[in-house]
Amino acid sequence: MASSTPRKLVWLLVFACICVCQAARGDSDRNAGSADAVADGAGIRAVAGPKWIRDYEQGLKKARVEKKDLFLVFTGHGWCANCELLDREVFQQPEFVYKAAMSFVPVELDFNYGDSAAEKNRETVERDLQKRYLAPAVPTVFLLDADGVPYGIVTGYETGFGVQKYLTLIQEARAARAVRDQKFAAARTAVGHARAELLHAGLQAVDGQLGTFKERGNDPLLTFYPTVVAEIQKLEPGDGPVRIVYENRRKERDARLAIDASLFQKLKEFDRKRDYKGAIQFLDARLKEPATPAVRWRLRTARHVHLEWDGQYAAALDDARALLAAGDRSPDERVWLLNRESYNLFNLGRIDEARSQCDKQIHDAKSPDKKARLLAWKAQMLTNRTGVSGDEAVQAWRDCRQAATPGTEQWTIATAISGRLLKREGRYGEALPLFEELLKSTTKDSFDLLDAAECNLKLGDKETARSRIREAEANLPTDPPRQVDIDAVKRDRARIAKLREQLGDQCH
Repeated sequence: MASSTPRKLVWLLVFACICVCQAARGDSDRNAGSADAVADGAGIRAVAGPKWIRDYEQGLKKARVEKKDLFLVFTGHGWCANCELLDREVFQQPEFVYKAAMSFVPVELDFNYGDSAAEKNRETVERDLQKRYLAPAVPTVFLLDADGVPYGIVTGYETGFGVQKYLTLIQEARAARAVRDQKFAAARTAVGHARAELLHAGLQAVDGQLGTFKERGNDPLLTFYPTVVAEIQKLEPGDGPVRIVYENRRKERDARLAIDASLFQKLKEFDRKRDYKGAIQFLDARLKEPATPAVRWRLRTARHVHLEWDGQYAAALDDARALLAAGDRSPDERVWLLNRESYNLFNLGRIDEARSQCDKQIHDAKSPDKKARLLAWKAQMLTNRTGVSGDEAVQAWRDCRQAATPGTEQWTIATAISGRLLKREGRYGEALPLFEELLKSTTKDSFDLLDAAECNLKLGDKETARSRIREAEANLPTDPPRQVDIDAVKRDRARIAKLREQLGDQCH
């Protein structure tokens, strides 16, 4: 787990730094070919996990009645790979379900929406909650008391982190909440400076559990505890040390929000109009002005992203290389820049250079996990790429599969895409064993069953094809709760009908 603190889980889609700023609005990454596209639209099927409530107010009411806390999840099934990882590796594990049921009312807000009036209303409500709780990225989990006040936030998920470590994060947050409540309770009988000190101690107990301004886009303590902060400032004299702490936080918050309002809100206007050239000109002008290193890096990366969105791949390549040459980037920033370098090389048709750059990164990788992620990145870049043979793309995914541990999400994705690429090229005999491995090692997903059935049909084994089609149909949920599952059922039923037509079957 790459992290400087136990609270910060790194969000690592294999092509993802740019996705972070887009994820909570459900956009796909405009900067990389996605595994879902390769898989002919086959998203990773969402899993059940706890008995989720999908209405915030209903969940909050239930939490108050049952005297429990709220476990609020902002997620994006079907398009956010790390959301699916978190579901599989944590939420669906029996230990998590049991412990969550004891202490929490689980609420899931899924950023997938249909076209009905009810769905549009749900989207409006959930976007408002997203803003209220400072949730710019998915997956993000909020631990809330029965009043809806956060005392713990966990953003992101990385494969292999696991249920035990995740439960530890939850336990740490609950321990911090206990201290908060103890200090707040003691403050009720105190007055003046003593009361301010106790309230301050309560806030400090949970401060480290709520993330930073950079992660939340605002000061979480000032946002979630405004009345407590206001009371501290009222109780303390003007030069009181506790009062000064919050005055300084407020000044820093206001200054940073002013920067965001003047810079990044303006970028949103350009993006809404798809005026990427205008955004680049605006950023060029702002980069000539004085700025802190953190703001300057945000401006530079925003400019780079807009170069790519505008199709200026040569300029983006030069930009990535210039930033790398500066030599003052953090390890995570260097990884991002190296991925942008290879991405732009691929888009310029400089396949040999791009391949060599990827291979060097893979060779230099210090850990198996990093190597596996880089292999997945290379495979994505080679897939559906002009100038790259189908055989090379298949081999790239096979290399990724070989580097991953069987049964893990990385192995599952690499196996599925390898099979689907082979199937697309008519190599059914090579694809079928891969789908059969998936069916043996993971929960039998309807899409995988139908892939295997299609191969069986093409290879002349109609009875096995029929059996797998029946099994796939039996696995379809009758009343799917999420929009993404509703869409998946429609997709699978259409595939079933097409396969039955090819078999000449008219009945089930």
